[in-house]
Amino acid sequence: MAFCWSWLPRHPLFVPFLTLSCHRHEPILLSAPELAAWSHHMREIAREIAQQAQGFRYGVHAHLSLLLLALLRRVGSAAPIGPVAEDPMLDAVFDFIERRYRHPIGLVDLATVAGRSGARLTTVLRQRTGLTAQEWVTERRMAEARRLLVTTDLPLEDIARQTGYGEPESLIPGFRRLHRLTPAVWRQRHHGDPAYR
Repeated sequence: MAFCWSWLPRHPLFVPFLTLSCHRHEPILLSAPELAAWSHHMREIAREIAQQAQGFRYGVHAHLSLLLLALLRRVGSAAPIGPVAEDPMLDAVFDFIERRYRHPIGLVDLATVAGRSGARLTTVLRQRTGLTAQEWVTERRMAEARRLLVTTDLPLEDIARQTGYGEPESLIPGFRRLHRLTPAVWRQRHHGDPAYR
């Protein structure tokens, strides 16, 4: 089964690059830690695509999102990006997720912020990003869970509370389904990983 990249131009973090000319900026020079982090994400993307284990698309999206965010921040700090094809509805939804992912978020909440019905928001998000609203909430929560697992010694109970899951019993099944590892095993395997600094 081939992996389809057709969703990439609709990824919210990719949109700013659609307006950039490849001749407008100097090459980006990476520090050793940055190179290690970016290389880690590229290897993980390749591994996810090669193995195609259950939920591998979420893994690819997660690593690509972190790569795009790092690149966007580097380009943005080096030079202005220029005009961006913004979508106020998506901006409002992602801003709300970023501010509220530690708390319960329902489709009704996101639809209200977007000024659309839940069904319409789901359709638009899936068409433009490849993920539903709830998948984006899960993506943000899991990204924070992974970061906390690797960069802190917090017990799983605290991590579950800080990522909007409340209890470990709510976090563990979703984490295992997405990563095919328990949070404890993830912590052991990725402890000290520069990608999470």
